[in-house]
Amino acid sequence: DITEQIPELEARLASADGGDVAAIGEELSSLRLSAEMSVLSANAAFYDAFTSADVRKMQDVWAAGDDVSCVHPGHPVIAGSAAVVNSWRALFSTGAEMPALRATRQKVVIRGNVAWVTCQETTGDEPSSLEAINVFERRDGKWLMCHHHASPVFV
Repeated sequence: DITEQIPELEARLASADGGDVAAIGEELSSLRLSAEMSVLSANAAFYDAFTSADVRKMQDVWAAGDDVSCVHPGHPVIAGSAAVVNSWRALFSTGAEMPALRATRQKVVIRGNVAWVTCQETTGDEPSSLEAINVFERRDGKWLMCHHHASPVFV
């Protein structure tokens, strides 16, 4: 598991001497990049599920359990995976076409089996008025969303 290998390599790097430093540093950099790309892929799957208004895709993105939560813009927190998926089902069932929402200015932070992406939610060429935090947890080798929070920005 990548998230377990990174701390091990960081410890080896701290105690390495001479020629090992470059090799360990390169391996560590590669693992970090791979982990970040996996998180960004999970983030992209969330926005794909939203844009396609596909409840099944949305359900596949989310972790299961009472510890997941979602905050839609201007709404209170929704807790528990069943309630979260139902909130997306209700949104998608309105018949309104979902905008082609994409994440821009993405920044990934990984701490063990938890990662979060801060991003701007953008449609088309228009400047966005939404910022989001998407939190993922690595469960059974897959990054699954455990929290989404989108908020309007008033400038």
